[in-house]
Amino acid sequence: MTRLYDYLKTLIDESGTNIYQICKQSGLERTTLQRTLKGERLPNTEYIEKLCTCLNVFPAQRQEVKRLYSIEKIGHSTYANREYIKEMLMQFSELATQPRNPLGSNKQISIDYLQEKPLFIFNNKLGNSAVLHEIIEDELINSASPELMLNIPASENSILDLVNRVLVSSPNKPHIQHLIRFSKNPKKSHDPNYNLIALTKVLPLAFGNSNYESYFYYGHTDFSIEQEVLLPYYIITSRYLLLLSPTLDNIIVHTTEEMIKLYSDNFEFLKRKAAPLTLPIFHAQQTLKLHTDSVLADANEEMFTLEAHPCLGAYFDADLIEKKVLPNVEGRDYIIKIANVMYRAVERKKPVFQHFFSRSGLLEFIMSGHIKDMPKDTAYDFSKVELIHLLELLVRDIESDTFYCRAVDDSAITVCDQMVIYLYGHSKLMLYFTKEDGSIAGCFLSEPTIIQSFYDFFSSMEESALVLSKEETLSLLYDASETL
Repeated sequence: MTRLYDYLKTLIDESGTNIYQICKQSGLERTTLQRTLKGERLPNTEYIEKLCTCLNVFPAQRQEVKRLYSIEKIGHSTYANREYIKEMLMQFSELATQPRNPLGSNKQISIDYLQEKPLFIFNNKLGNSAVLHEIIEDELINSASPELMLNIPASENSILDLVNRVLVSSPNKPHIQHLIRFSKNPKKSHDPNYNLIALTKVLPLAFGNSNYESYFYYGHTDFSIEQEVLLPYYIITSRYLLLLSPTLDNIIVHTTEEMIKLYSDNFEFLKRKAAPLTLPIFHAQQTLKLHTDSVLADANEEMFTLEAHPCLGAYFDADLIEKKVLPNVEGRDYIIKIANVMYRAVERKKPVFQHFFSRSGLLEFIMSGHIKDMPKDTAYDFSKVELIHLLELLVRDIESDTFYCRAVDDSAITVCDQMVIYLYGHSKLMLYFTKEDGSIAGCFLSEPTIIQSFYDFFSSMEESALVLSKEETLSLLYDASETL
């Protein structure tokens, strides 16, 4: 317990007191404090709080003690994962509101000069970004069937960010295949968040393009090794092969069919050894089907949900579903059928769900009557009478501990209004958000280390400061019902 010990010892030295005086003044057990400062014991949080109070530390110092205490209690890797997932939740808000500025169908891109020679070398970093930008735009605008093959690690922020910016601004949706290297045991790698960081780089591409396919394989994640390799990454379009150095210092563009085929064959070989990372979700029918299948398959495992408003799907019956689904929505009969299968399965199998929602999401929900489970392009909003009835059922089950549902502390954790997260035990994760037009964009994942990180995060929430108590949650719901 070196870091906690060092910090506590510093605080004691700065206070001008000693262990004997501290324990006499505070009533703390002296042997416990002595063993703590030697790194032989980790006392409970009440002991640490009392010690901080006795030392009269500043708020920032108390917060640092809490941080170091958490690291000692759960381990640095687990602590880093939990903190990074909180950061990811903040980033989801940006994904949901990602701007789209179409290039325009009449924009002309001409890089035919590249066809004049079989090989071009570019070694100006600023100019290289422009070259990469133009070649991708050329594929999007001039190719009848735009296609990109990316063999680029998630650590290459500049390359992936540039690719995403071009794709976001394009009205065309190319078929993208992306190979990504993951760490098989990130907690023992140079960065315990490596795979989570990789996921955050993939999600903008996955959420923004229904034709995006990502594949992961396990390998080394020490990219300092690849700094010694001149051109370790590549992008393939229908007309060009781009060999890329780390950080885009150098680019070689090949135009011959032979070189493009050689690397395309290599890409297909690597893809066969990899596994799918994200399954894109772009329809309400698909969301319902995946959710239903997962609930049925993993009913005996603990499941978690995080969304803006309380989870009310368990209280939908056949009549309510029939009444709410829009009459002219595509696949209406299928949506109603799958929804009924899911809600009956929940009622019959009674899976163990822990559900978390936000105070702001609850307020928006009672004002709009809109439930994220039923997107605006699929279903009518709920009336005040219906909302009051659903909230009464929810309150009943929380009061009786039939359903674990808690509000989060909005000041401690960000819950995007449009985002919905489902974690199905130790096996699958679904992330999706509803866009302003009511449509859905998201993905489905099953990579083990990502799932384990999210499972640890959600399973720790009940005992954390991120979640309000049962009584505080019920108070919010009582107020919501009265407002209606």
